[in-house]
Amino acid sequence: MRSCGDIEYRVPDATDETVLMTLGPGRFDAAVCSMALMDLPTIAPLLSALRRLLKPGGQFVFSVPHPCFSSCQSPMTAELVQSDGQPSQVRKE
Repeated sequence: MRSCGDIEYRVPDATDETVLMTLGPGRFDAAVCSMALMDLPTIAPLLSALRRLLKPGGQFVFSVPHPCFSSCQSPMTAELVQSDGQPSQVRKE
């Protein structure tokens, strides 16, 4: 964990409810998840933990890509790191 003033930076496993609960029940006014839910193998542990991590009336704000960007007609691009440390892009049509 790192901190900067009143801000703590943590990187918990969002698919492990037990780990998420170590953040503290009822501790947060809000939670934000931007463009990540679709990449988690399961979201059930996160959603279950959020109910208890958020204060009463707390809000969960999330975003996911619009379906037009994930159609079978959309090209897929991935960035890979080569053995020499240099990035390269792979595109699959």
